[in-house]
Amino acid sequence: MAKEYNIGIDIGGTNIKIAIVDTKGKIAFSESASTRAEMGYEFTIKNIINLIKDSLTKSKVSIDKVGGIGVGCPGQIDSEKGIVRALPNIPGWVNVPLAKILMDEFGLPTKIDNDVRVATLGEYKFGAGKGYQNIVCITVGTGIGSGIIINGQLVRGTNMAAGELGHVIVQEHNGEICGCGNTGCVEAVASGPAIVKQAELYLMTGKSTKFKELAAGSPITPELVSEAAI
Repeated sequence: MAKEYNIGIDIGGTNIKIAIVDTKGKIAFSESASTRAEMGYEFTIKNIINLIKDSLTKSKVSIDKVGGIGVGCPGQIDSEKGIVRALPNIPGWVNVPLAKILMDEFGLPTKIDNDVRVATLGEYKFGAGKGYQNIVCITVGTGIGSGIIINGQLVRGTNMAAGELGHVIVQEHNGEICGCGNTGCVEAVASGPAIVKQAELYLMTGKSTKFKELAAGSPITPELVSEAAI
């Protein structure tokens, strides 16, 4: 049977997202579920497996039509061996053979890589980077990362850590504690949660009321802070 689709998984600190995508990059189905990082990596992997099964059922896509599974993970990934080395914002993920686990479960070729490198490849092939040979993609979420393509080739680095922008230290003294254990990282001061924390501090100290006015009783979000800055 012809392979018409591939499955993409994005593991985030807050949510797991799935998309069933055709060979032209068009999304045929998408869904998400809570990561529940506090429950441990085995619980999250079980959620991923159930999400894949549920998505195939809801989309009515036969697994025989799926060519493979690709997973983006927010941390240090050995893409050659398919192993999650460590995820700074999701404790407990240390040397987890995620590619093998999913391959054994579904019988499909499975590749994993750092989530931002995966996003960079997506933009290079189908999005804002299409037609360019040199691009940098920066993502801001629970963490901050970047992916680099030079002369049409994805840069992974000697230790597969190229582009780890989020863990560049910008506050050498008295910096915020980062999920990686260091203090003063870019991620600790400019990620989604860090932006919200700073906005809440502004409200507490009376520096700004615009956030409160825009929120109108709802929780402050990075999107709201962005709107307030315009």
